[in-house]
Parts: sequence; structure tokens; C-alpha cells
Amino acid sequence: MVRKRNEIPNWKATEKYTSKIPVMGMLDRESRQIRAKVVPNVRRETLQDEILNHIQDGSKVYTDSSTSYLGLRAQNCIHETVNHVNECVRGEVSTQGLPNFWSRLKRTSPSSLFTWTVM
Repeated sequence: MVRKRNEIPNWKATEKYTSKIPVMGMLDRESRQIRAKVVPNVRRETLQDEILNHIQDGSKVYTDSSTSYLGLRAQNCIHETVNHVNECVRGEVSTQGLPNFWSRLKRTSPSSLFTWTVM
């Protein structure tokens, strides 16, 4: 089957995730607090707006190398990335705090007490 030039490849199609609700998270390393929020989509504009609304100018922002974060460097913050194909940590640049949080959250029983902060 020949794919048209502007057609989204099957492996990248978002229709297979229609039953999932996108949630983004941010870890403040100084206060050790995590902010989690349901977002309407995972488009670049949505994610970058959420990040920029919750950081101060000059803050350090560490992300993976997803294209959703391209352009953050030009937004008055220090943006460093980790390419998970090659590395998990580069100096103090790491995104491993959030996957640990998501993993622990998934294993927790619903009866456990959580304090959620609405962003």
C-alpha cells in the first residue's frame, strides 16, 4: 500500500488512543512536588502553554526529545532534553522522576489517600 504524502502513518495514528485521557505532569525538583493535570490534547501548543504558565522566567525545564517541546528554549527558560534512544540521564538532565511517579500511582489501590492539587 502506498501512503499519500500528507497522510499520517498507521503507527502514528491517534485514533487508537481515543479511550485514553491525556494527563501531563511536572516535577519541581526544589520543592519535590508534582503537578498533574488532565489536558485536552498533547499538541505542542497545549503542552508548552501549560509549562510556561507554571514556571518562572529563567527556570530550568528538562524534557525528553519529543517534538512537542521544540521551541521551549526561545521562551525565556533553560530547556535541556534527553534522547531516550541514547541516554536516560545526562548530568543533572533527567526525566526519570515523573515515570517513577506514574508507575507508583498506577500500582496504588483506589482506597489510598492522595492529595491532588488542581493546576
